Amino acid sequence: MGTVPVGVGGVRVTESSSASLVVDDGERVGKKGGVGRGAPEAKTAMALKNHSEAERRRRERINSHLATLRTMVPCSDKMDKAAILAQVINHVKELKSKAVEISKGYNIPSDTDEVRVEAEANAVNSGSFYIRATLCCEDCPELFAELRQTLDTLQLKPNQGRDFYFERSSQKHTNNEV
Repeated sequence: MGTVPVGVGGVRVTESSSASLVVDDGERVGKKGGVGRGAPEAKTAMALKNHSEAERRRRERINSHLATLRTMVPCSDKMDKAAILAQVINHVKELKSKAVEISKGYNIPSDTDEVRVEAEANAVNSGSFYIRATLCCEDCPELFAELRQTLDTLQLKPNQGRDFYFERSSQKHTNNEV
């Protein structure tokens, strides 16, 4: 494939396509038959070419992902790869801490498959009462369909979509049915 200086005194070793080495005095060192069980030189050359292509595609993917990261992180226009990765790590840590800080103000269950139900203290209408339900269910894509079906059965209707408040009039049902 090429000539590479090796050792002391400028000794050159040439790698031939049959995966053996030829020292610059013409002496062949290594396997004579190539890689595998007597594989022909063309097969070995093709394997080396495939490996080179796969490595080139891998480097292209890495560089593409680094370019994407460069656009997502502030102040990363002229950074090398290691600096970009360090900046991304710091940025993700910062975003996580902000998310934790923001979520402290909300009543969100921390464990999986947890439900909390609270009576809302500031009920505006005297004929109605408000309940706040907080749900946390992983791996339950049918949750909202089942929740909607249950609400229809209980004749409850959502009051505010952002927090999923549900309202049930006390004129139709008594408190014991809830």
